[in-house]
Amino acid sequence: MSDLLAIRDYIGRDSEKFADLIFERIIEQTERLLEFPDAGSIVPEFGREDVSEIQVNSYRVVHQIFDDEVRVLTVSHATAPSAIQVGDGP
Repeated sequence: MSDLLAIRDYIGRDSEKFADLIFERIIEQTERLLEFPDAGSIVPEFGREDVSEIQVNSYRVVHQIFDDEVRVLTVSHATAPSAIQVGDGP
């Protein structure tokens, strides 16, 4: 959640309205993962079927799929270098 709040603060420097819009879109798309955990693409850095990403505007939401949960690993700008740590299980 800290990644998402930092994005909101950063965008909010220029436009609170746009920051709120992006924040809400990311939340909505992330919540859809509860219904459709296989949505998105395999993250090229990992090449693992259990680690996927969805794009929301110019941001990527990287998530890991477990048997009974979907865990968001990071939310970052699509051009930002990846520093994601992926675990083996919940």
